[in-house]
Order: sequence, then structure tokens, then C-alpha cells
Amino acid sequence: MIYASRLANNERRISLLKEGHSFIDQSVHSIASSQSSKMFWFDLLKLVLTALVILLLTDRFINSFLLDFKRDLSKVALNQQSNISPVRKENETAVYRNFLAPQGFPLTTGLGISHGYKIRNGNFADVWMAIMEVSTNKLALHFGKDHSTSLESINGMINTILSNEQFKDVKDIGINVSVASSSGFALMVAAMLRSVTGNGGVPHILNAVPRERIESLDVLAIDSWSKYERLGESKDWYKLIIICEPKTGKNGNHLEYSNVITFDKLISDYKQDKVFRYSPPDDNLDDKKALLKISFQNMTTEFSQLNLVSSLATFIKGFPMNHEITGKDCLTILLRDTSKNSNISLQMWTKLLSVLLHGGSISFIDQTLTMRNIPTTTTLLLTELDSLKKLADSVKNQDPPISILQRLKLSYSKTLISEGIFTQVGKHSLPELDQLRCIFVADSLEGTEQITTFKSSIPKLQKEKYFNSLDTRQLNSLRAIFGSRIVIELYCPYLIFGPIFQTNFYDYRVFSDSVNKNFICFGTLSTSLEGKLIATLNDLDITKRQGMLCVRGFTIGKPLESSRQDAARKLSAQLGGGEGWMPLNGVFGLWGKDGCFYLYTDHHSEKYKKFIEANGLWPY
Repeated sequence: MIYASRLANNERRISLLKEGHSFIDQSVHSIASSQSSKMFWFDLLKLVLTALVILLLTDRFINSFLLDFKRDLSKVALNQQSNISPVRKENETAVYRNFLAPQGFPLTTGLGISHGYKIRNGNFADVWMAIMEVSTNKLALHFGKDHSTSLESINGMINTILSNEQFKDVKDIGINVSVASSSGFALMVAAMLRSVTGNGGVPHILNAVPRERIESLDVLAIDSWSKYERLGESKDWYKLIIICEPKTGKNGNHLEYSNVITFDKLISDYKQDKVFRYSPPDDNLDDKKALLKISFQNMTTEFSQLNLVSSLATFIKGFPMNHEITGKDCLTILLRDTSKNSNISLQMWTKLLSVLLHGGSISFIDQTLTMRNIPTTTTLLLTELDSLKKLADSVKNQDPPISILQRLKLSYSKTLISEGIFTQVGKHSLPELDQLRCIFVADSLEGTEQITTFKSSIPKLQKEKYFNSLDTRQLNSLRAIFGSRIVIELYCPYLIFGPIFQTNFYDYRVFSDSVNKNFICFGTLSTSLEGKLIATLNDLDITKRQGMLCVRGFTIGKPLESSRQDAARKLSAQLGGGEGWMPLNGVFGLWGKDGCFYLYTDHHSEKYKKFIEANGLWPY
């Protein structure tokens, strides 16, 4: 019994020992498990921190090295786009120039043609002779989709017109015909050549048939017989009236008048001619002659040969390396009704002649604007803002609709372009866009009458004037859609030949909303102009580079009316300080730290809100 009792006690002790060991093992396992869990979270935290550090370093590397290496133009260059002189006078800013025209050096004045041991600026006859020297027998001029012709044919028409006896003793030739036709183009070129080689007469671009007699106007070119019928007694004002429409039926009766001729009759015996000959005089007086006149609201401005060649040289030099104009380029010009907008008939000549000088070709489009009307050979496009919007809408609303994949490509493309890296990943797959490489968008100053009349009273600052201009986000959307670079140009209609300002070929910067809603960037001055801002009574701080714009240079036209000439001289002396400065009355803006010119706008105005309600937040 005693033995059995002892055995039972021993078994209980062993059981208790086992339970103790089991408890200790569980405790040890629990402690180990807790420590393992803490180690797991600690390791996870280290991994996350390491990933964040690597991500930040990668982002810094991409932004600081890789993106800078891939960008078309460095941020340093984009932030220093002008050459700036010291401030010379109170109540005005420093004088600003394009970075391609350093202070102390001449502005772009001409073509730099060698003439013996001298250098000439050149004139239109030099330009046309050079164009014919590089031309081939290809169809270089396209007037819509249905009619194309060669430069040799146009040159033959021109030589026939210039040799016609009826042009020997006439003065100015009024042009009220669209240049988007072979007849209008040939007449305009012939008249400009005659301004150099003739007896002093020049082409006079008219946006409407004159209602009052212009003493210097001996020839009138119009596009239709119906317009001739409406001339009434004014038919007798002209020595010659040219109708650019074939005679039909009753219209043939008008040809019995000695001063009426059709364009077809005028060039009836023309032959293709590859040669245009011109020998400049030793005194270079041809380079100082007038080129053309243009009328706007009973005001006439005259432009000289110097205005043309200076603007021409500026445009050609504006292309960066590896993107120069070549013989493969085709410039397509989108025209609205040129009879109502004669400014386009003037401003297009700089680009048109530049492309022809390099052996390229030209297309004119004046019909309904859709991408299907654009030639597939187009590499350069000149258009106004409204026409560009119509083109973009035709791309967005194409059938079939844009796919999800294309939208992703478009978004990716906009991101890269905004970082300064141009890409065509998001470009829409249209044959009309295959070769397009640059779009030039012509924007114009508002208040043209205030500027061209040289009024001495300074208007109030109206920020809502330019609410319809494109901001930087919209521009990059368009660059992605078209797969093309876009250059915005700001013109002063009827007063300056060529743009005042243009954005950089490589400038794709996106500004903050506060900048986009209050300013429009128009880039730097043309290399043929220099500019400054002056203090006015519009609460603009001249010490912060704010004020009213003044320019001077070689592309500014000459007002013909004596009253306008006197007003221009007084305004220059009163506001610009003389010295050739021309105040652009009512044009208020500021110089940015990047050297670009910014016009005031207001995307908070009721006018802008109504525009958005009617048109949508285009093109987002």
C-alpha cells in the first residue's frame, strides 16, 4: 500500500513537472513569436523607407539629369530669352531685344546681298530672281485642291503683264482679288516687281472697292463681273480695270470699253518662263523704294522694300539648327475671306517667300476648314486662331471616335511635352498630319484703330480683351493632338510687317493657373525690332516692368496721311521720348523675368464665362 501510494505521488510530481515544462515552452514560444512579429514590422518599415529613398533619388536623377538631357532646350535658356540693356530714363523699363540680337549690334536689317565690295539689304526683285533660280518644273503653287501651277507659269504671266503697254504709264494698282487664286497671285507679284523696276507705282491692297477716288490709283483688279456692275460712275476713275473672271454672255459687252480687260485676255499669249532678270543699280536706290500700300478704314499705310527683306531675314533666321527651311517644305496657308481681312494678305508674304526661296511649295486653303482639306504634303501651317480651333475640333470629332488607348497616348504625350520633351506619341493617325512639323498661329492686337490713328489719349487697361487667346495648357494639348510644334505670333495689323513677338520654337512650358488666368505669353521680340515699356496712368508699376509698349525697328510701316504722320511724331515725342520709338497706344503688359512679353487678360470676367458657356473649355 505504501509502495502504491509513493508510486502515485511520483506520477503526480512527474505530471506537474511536465505541465511546468509545457507552460515554460509555451511562454518561450509566445515571447519568440512576439519578437518575430516586431522584427517583421521593423523589416517592413526599413523596406518602405528604402523604397521611398530610392524613389526620391530616382525622381531627382530623372529631373536633374535625364530630363535635362532629353529636353529640347534647357530651362536656363528658356528663362533668359532676351538681351536687356540698362535702364536709361525714368518712367520706362530697359530696352529689350531677342536673344539672337545682342545689345550693341544691329537689328536684322535685310538679306545681306553682296554687291561688289558692298553689302545690300536687297528688295523684292532680288527675292523673286532668287526664287526663280532655285525653282524646278514641279507644281509649286496649289490654289485649293483643284488647281495647281508651276512657278515658271506664274513667272511667264508676270513677264507678260509687265511688258503690256497698258501698264507703262500707270501709277498704283489696286488689288481687290484673293491671292488664293493664280490670277490674284500673279497680279500681286507683278505689281510688287513693278514697284522696283517700274516708274514708282506700287500695289495697293484693298479690303473693299474704294467709294471715294484715290488720286494715285490708276488700275483696279477685281474678282467678278458682279462687282464691276456695282462700280457705277466710279468706272471712269481708272485707266484700266482688270476682271479676274472669264467673260460669259452679256458680260462680253463690257469689253467694248477701252479701260476694261479680263485677266485671261491680259495674259493670253504668255509662255512659261524660267528666268527673271534684275540688275540692281550701283547707288542701291531700289532698296529704298516703296513696296506696297494697304488700306484700313480710310487709313493707308505704306511699307518699304526694307520692311519686307528685314521681316524675311528675321523669319528665316528664326528656325533652330536641324529644323531649317528646306526644299521639302510645303507651307499651307489657311485664309478666311481676304476681301474682309486684307491684313492676312499682307502678313503671309514673309513666310510664303521664305519657303519659295528654299525651293519649297505653297498651298492656299480658303474653303471649309477641316483636316481633310489640308494637303498631305504640308510641313508648315500658317493659320489664325479661329481657324486652328476649327481644325482641332474636326480632329476631336472625327469618326470613329478617339479610342481609350489613343486618349492614354494623348495624356502621356502632354506630360512629356510639358516637361520640355517633344514627342509625337499622342498624334492622331491622320495622313494630313504625317509630315506636319510646325504650326504658326497668327494672333492680333486688339484696338487696331486706337493704335493706327496715333491718338494722344491713353485708354484704360481692359484685361478682358485677350480672353480668347490660348494659354499654355491649351497649347500643349494642341501640340499633342497635331504632333507638331506651335509658334504663337502677335501682329499689329496694318502697321508692322511681320510679327512683333513670337514664342520660342522649343518653349512648351506650362504656367500655373494664377499666371494663365491673368496673362498671355507672346514670347520675345522679332530680331528686327526692339521694345520698352513706359509708365502710364493705368496703375501699372514701371519698377516692376509693367507699362505700355513702345517699339522701334525696321518692319514698321509709314502712315501716308499727313494728319496721321503729325500725330505719330507727336505721340512718339510725348510718350516714347522720340528717337524713333513708336508707342502702341493701349497695349499694356509686362516683361517677365524670362525676357518674354506678357499681355494682361482676365479669365475671371463675365465675358470669359459666357464664352466658356457657349464654346466649352476648349480644347481640354
